[in-house]
Amino acid sequence: MDELNEVKNMLTLEDIFNLLYALGADPERGDGMVIARTICHGGQSHKLFYYDNTKLFRCYTECSDTFDVFQLIMKINHDEEMTLPQAIGYIK
Repeated sequence: MDELNEVKNMLTLEDIFNLLYALGADPERGDGMVIARTICHGGQSHKLFYYDNTKLFRCYTECSDTFDVFQLIMKINHDEEMTLPQAIGYIK
């Protein structure tokens, strides 16, 4: 768990923005947050919020879930059944 928190706390808003951009989520910058398409469940609306103060994502549409960056990577790679260690490696 220490590695998870270490990596999450190391990520800046710019890192999250760049990750979401690379994932095709069409991110937008906000004050202390990034807003993107709901790629967590294949949606098209811009209702996936990342909050820098908590280091968590919150989807405000279909899945209505709260999750960290590793869980986001696992969600969007569900077809490949990505594991947590693989998601950590992807982020690193």
